[in-house]
Amino acid sequence: MRDELKALTGIRAFAAWWVVLFHLRSGIVTLIPAARTYLWLVADGDKGVDLFFILSGFVLAYNYAARFATVRPSAYLKFLCFRLARIYPAHMAALIIWILFAVANLSVKHKAVDPRYFGLPTLIANVLLVHGWGIPLRTSWNYPAWSISMEWLAYLHFPCVIAVISRVRSTRLVLASICLLACGAPLLFDTAYSHYARLLSEFWIGCLLYILYARRRDTNFRWDIVALFALPATICLASVVKWFVLPVLALTIYSLTHERGITVKVYGSRVARYWGRVSYSLYIVHAFVISALHVLLPPDRYATSDIALRIAIVCAYLVAVAAVGAVAYHVVEEPCRNKMRAWVNRRRVVEAARELVVAAQ
Repeated sequence: MRDELKALTGIRAFAAWWVVLFHLRSGIVTLIPAARTYLWLVADGDKGVDLFFILSGFVLAYNYAARFATVRPSAYLKFLCFRLARIYPAHMAALIIWILFAVANLSVKHKAVDPRYFGLPTLIANVLLVHGWGIPLRTSWNYPAWSISMEWLAYLHFPCVIAVISRVRSTRLVLASICLLACGAPLLFDTAYSHYARLLSEFWIGCLLYILYARRRDTNFRWDIVALFALPATICLASVVKWFVLPVLALTIYSLTHERGITVKVYGSRVARYWGRVSYSLYIVHAFVISALHVLLPPDRYATSDIALRIAIVCAYLVAVAAVGAVAYHVVEEPCRNKMRAWVNRRRVVEAARELVVAAQ
């Protein structure tokens, strides 16, 4: 792997918490009505997923573009195994928790779950990471995990995409492609195919941004100033232009790749990078934590309580999400990823695939 672009690791923390606050917004307003004034800051927090998609395309291209100048079956399989090691352990852990939650709901409350969202077919689809591929999108079980299913789809075609776009010699064509995707794709974001439009356009934008990054020339242009204003502009514009904030998201990421200025130092700080590394686990478990706390500390029950208690409950939600996310990272995601990668590096998977190819011939 190449050297870490620290600011891009740190901004993952912002993306994850933006999504978390988006899902917490109704509870926060119920407990603290005065917070409604600032609701616009998180009302479009679902755009944090779009930020993740662009980041994913860029970071994968940054680390793998040179390796996939030509696509070899063994390298492709190893890449998929590494990506599976990255997303699958935490995904399965969260899914198991949701299964236990559904069983407890049935046993304690004697309340049947909706089979459209918690049935056996959707469970199998979640295990196979294809639960987000339907048209239109229907979330099930751990509902934020639809984006993980789409990420897996991106991984499946990434080597072929990066092998093609790396051969595009015209930097102007690359830039024009980014502009076309960023400005044109949002027209499809309110259709039944929106999840495909979001993933494919944003993931490819990330890959194309890497091509620009790889061909950049040293200039005196103040990308640090752009980075300073790009993220606040994203938050402000998202509530106005909605999905057409995509060009600003792309600009935010590209400006942070230059790694200079106070904004880069903030996102590249040790604290930001830690929560950036934890961001995936935090994202994948936050829905369950919020659902569990809605049972234990329902906002409606405490809506008229003392303001100090209501603020404490909001803080409890935030601390619980952070704590469970951190535990999931250290106990599940990181150890399992390292073990799976070590197993793949021993070439068992690749050699097994070669044996199958030889046998087929």
